[in-house]
Amino acid sequence: MRLFASAGRFSAETFTDGYPRWTSITHDGKEIARVHHSELRDINYVVDRIRIAIRASLPDRDKHEVD
Repeated sequence: MRLFASAGRFSAETFTDGYPRWTSITHDGKEIARVHHSELRDINYVVDRIRIAIRASLPDRDKHEVD
């Protein structure tokens, strides 16, 4: 079975059959990464850390853009 999620210009897709569960991450319809299921947490951590750092560096009027 196909598992799919999207938000804005990004999407991610994997399938429930086979091992490992490779996840394809796309931006504007082009694959930008193919990730082993064990690495998804690492990607989430890295993106969250940089999002927090960017938010802290923005002027107050723009902070909402990364919330």
